[in-house]
Amino acid sequence: MQTLKSKYPACPDRLDPAQIARFQREGYLVFDSLLSPAEIEQARAALSEVVRRSHALAVAGSPEVMVERSKYRGHSDAGVFIKKTGGTFGLQFEAGIDPLALSAEAAELKIRKLMYYYKEHPCFTALVEHPKIRGIVGSVLGPGSLLFQDMALIKPPFIGVEKPWHQDNAYFAYSPLDQIIGVWLALDEATVENGCMHVIPGAHLQGAKKHFHGTDCEIVRDRLDLARVIPLEME
Repeated sequence: MQTLKSKYPACPDRLDPAQIARFQREGYLVFDSLLSPAEIEQARAALSEVVRRSHALAVAGSPEVMVERSKYRGHSDAGVFIKKTGGTFGLQFEAGIDPLALSAEAAELKIRKLMYYYKEHPCFTALVEHPKIRGIVGSVLGPGSLLFQDMALIKPPFIGVEKPWHQDNAYFAYSPLDQIIGVWLALDEATVENGCMHVIPGAHLQGAKKHFHGTDCEIVRDRLDLARVIPLEME
């Protein structure tokens, strides 16, 4: 496995021409210090607050939330969902976990992801408008870009379901492909040991690849050049 050699030590307000060219060539950029230590702690605290509030409402049987038990078996989406009634926000727990039988502290450590959560706390609405994030996105897409999806992947230790190789477009079939990008922020250390993101540089230039549904949506293995994989470690 190769190692990441192209991480930038500081995050700019906008991308320069060389960074844009690298992004178009390799399909990703990695920056240190987009958020300050204080901003990271605020985001972590806000996630905890949102989770515990939703869990408390579900345990109390509040009509403000719905509890859905997935019909999937052997799939990454097999866990319980706590969803906001009449909204899009929701928490998904890892498969086999009953969050209503756990304390708030224990349930928080069993979450797989939060979906459409940015309106649930002022910290996240501020992040959406963060000048560096807006500047980077604007450098690639131009002015007037819109938020398409927001997600927090928690990746709890020991029980988390693996995420197979995939292209995001397989989940939502957005077109044109060059008019959508993803911005991913690490709120704690992301290393090979704890399951950081991995990429294949330049694979996007080959276009959309065939996927199939197993435990998740994933690329057919013989269409992957795994010798070129790079882990995107962020500490």
